[in-house]
Amino acid sequence: MNILNTEDSFEIDRIRKDYTEVSNWIEHLEFIAKELMTLKDIAQQYLVEHALEYSFDAYLEENRSDISALYNYRFTLEGQKECQDVDCDVFYKEHHESIREKYHETVDKYKRLKNKVIGNL
Repeated sequence: MNILNTEDSFEIDRIRKDYTEVSNWIEHLEFIAKELMTLKDIAQQYLVEHALEYSFDAYLEENRSDISALYNYRFTLEGQKECQDVDCDVFYKEHHESIREKYHETVDKYKRLKNKVIGNL
């Protein structure tokens, strides 16, 4: 019986860890959105080439969409039940990993855009 309780404890800890991680991602993407607005203002004032303006708008829209998806995912974590079998564990782990990859892609796109702006100042 202790083994089952230990497994339940690990599952609960995993859900808490995932919830905290997603909350951090949301906070980071919200910060990026604010910073991006500042970069957009700088680019409009100091860059001769305004072709980046579309990049800002496209990125802001994608960022908003990603933040919304993360809020929805975090909400599902709040109600997530503990898994009773390995298939369930694998499903949730793979799903979380795919969301993590999407988050990192979004951050990488932002870094490239930011470097492009700074490189053109």
